[in-house]
Amino acid sequence: MFKDALLRPLAVPSGQVIAVADEDGHRLGWGLADKDATVSVRMLGHGEKKEFDAAEVRARVESAFSRRAVLLGDTLTSARRLIHGEGDGLPGFAVDKLGDYLVAYKYAQCTEAWLETAMDAVFEVSGAKGMYLQDRVRSVSAEERRPKAELVRGSVAPPEYEVDEDGLRFIVDPSAPVSPGLFRSEERRVGKECRSRWS
Repeated sequence: MFKDALLRPLAVPSGQVIAVADEDGHRLGWGLADKDATVSVRMLGHGEKKEFDAAEVRARVESAFSRRAVLLGDTLTSARRLIHGEGDGLPGFAVDKLGDYLVAYKYAQCTEAWLETAMDAVFEVSGAKGMYLQDRVRSVSAEERRPKAELVRGSVAPPEYEVDEDGLRFIVDPSAPVSPGLFRSEERRVGKECRSRWS
């Protein structure tokens, strides 16, 4: 919910679970306050408010993995999105799988209270070798460069690591300070295969 849509400014700290209602007082659900952000409330669910504690965070991570297992099955794709923010009930938090390594993204200050719990759960359930974190809360100007992603779990990834997405092979650097996704920026011939660099 954008700041401009609120009837009055939030008077609670970022990360606090709050009830959300329309201007007539009808309950819409519950969410996380993100006091100073453009998106001031990030929805957690509908119905009555409940605890958003470590057990709930872990349950949502496991549910996200279960849904993807059903939808994707045993595919050859080694690059995929594992956690997709609000879509998986974990607002402001996303995780990409790049082969044996993970890249997590923090998009909102309201994730602070449960970020470590979520990363622990994702790392454990995924069985990954290493996990990196990109902090995307602070915006950067066109002249600035984002810092490299920080290694937060497990072992360091090779600087050039090959992954597969639906039959296409990409060379990736999980620590690179880039936007999420696979984008072609250069091609290299390796035998008879053309591999694209992730950037």
